[in-house]
Order: sequence, then structure tokens, then C-alpha cells
Amino acid sequence: MLCVITEQTIYDKSSQGVTNITVYPIQGDASITEVRFSYNLLIHIPSSYFRNLSNLNIINMRNNMISSIDDYSFTSVPSVTYIHLKMNHLSVIRRGMFSGLPVLQTVRLEKNRIHTVQPGCFKDNIALAYLQLGHNAIKVLPQSMFDLEIHPPALHLFHMENNPLVCNRSMCWVRQAELNGWIALGWPASCGAPAALQGRIWATLTTEELCCPPGQYLCLIALLTSYLYDFNSPWAIL
Repeated sequence: MLCVITEQTIYDKSSQGVTNITVYPIQGDASITEVRFSYNLLIHIPSSYFRNLSNLNIINMRNNMISSIDDYSFTSVPSVTYIHLKMNHLSVIRRGMFSGLPVLQTVRLEKNRIHTVQPGCFKDNIALAYLQLGHNAIKVLPQSMFDLEIHPPALHLFHMENNPLVCNRSMCWVRQAELNGWIALGWPASCGAPAALQGRIWATLTTEELCCPPGQYLCLIALLTSYLYDFNSPWAIL
């Protein structure tokens, strides 16, 4: 079904029991601005499907059973600003999954089965403003998931609630990015580990608790020294 609204074309195949997206070819149709395949039975997105859709802005594939997306599936549609993949079966966010999308602003991945977020997976998405990763199985988010040195994110909302987060030094960068104004957290997240912090709400943790293991006094001294003297560092917390 093609629905034309004020010179914008929405290609809508929602709630039609679709199991194979390639049965509905749309490649090269420059009139399409939004694609909807929500509430279907899709399990895979192939790399060639979105080829040459020069005006595509929105991709909505929520509520399917998608467990795999080929790397660089969206590279040929750099105009996309919104990708909705809520309530699918994705387990790993790979580096090439969202490559080539410089104006992408919103990614919704809540209520999947994500346990691994690979380094560099959002490195190309320099316009990303809303990232929803809540209600998954994520323990650690790698610092290099974004390009913090060249294009630090400006996330107005970053959701990571309802994940079994390991609140230790590996997540210290998130707190530092918060304090630098690069990330604003959404709904309250809590710690799944270590045991001493289990159940603690993220916002109540001190930076020292996150960044230095118990008893690591040299770490605390180094952290305090960076606060006092490293004025030019992008990671300085002042």
C-alpha cells in the first residue's frame, strides 16, 4: 500500500504477516520518505534492500522477530534520520550496522535481546540525539561506541534502564560524558554488579565508586589529581 500525504510517500506493509522483506522491492523509488514494516514476522534485513532511496527519512520495523541485520544495510540511504527497531530479537549491535548515516538522529532498540554493543557501532552517527537501549541484557557499554575525541555525541536522551549493568571502571566514561554534557540519561538505570553496588540507581553513584575499585587508593589519587590539574583534558571533571 502506498499512502501519499502532502508530497511525501509512505510505503506501509505493517501488520500483514510479512516474513521476507525482499518480496516487496522498493529499490530506486525516490518518492518514498518513510518505510513501515512494523508488526510482522521479519527475521532478517539484507544489505541491498534500501538501495537508492534518495529521500528516505524514516524506517519503522518495530515488533518483528529481526535477529540479524547485514552490515552496511543502510549505507545507501544517508538521508535517514529515524530508525525504529523496538521489540525485535537483536542480540549484538555490530560496528557496521548503522554505518554511513551522518544525519541519523534517533535509534530505538529497546526490548530486544542485546547483550553486546561493539566498539565503533555509532561512530558515524554524529547527529545522534536519541538512543534507546533500555530493557536488554547489556552489561557493559564500550567507550569507543561513539567517536568521543573527534565527534563527541550530543545525546539529549540516552536510555539504558533495565539492563544488568556492571557499574565499574569500564563504565566510568558514561559518567564523564554526562558531566561533560555529551550525554543526558533518560529513565533511571540501576546496577546489576558488582555485589556491593547491586541494585543501586546509577544517578546515586559517586564518580569515585564508578571509576575506582574498592581499595584502589592510587586510582583515587590519580582521579583527584586529574580533577585539580588537568584543565585542558576533555575528560576533566571540574
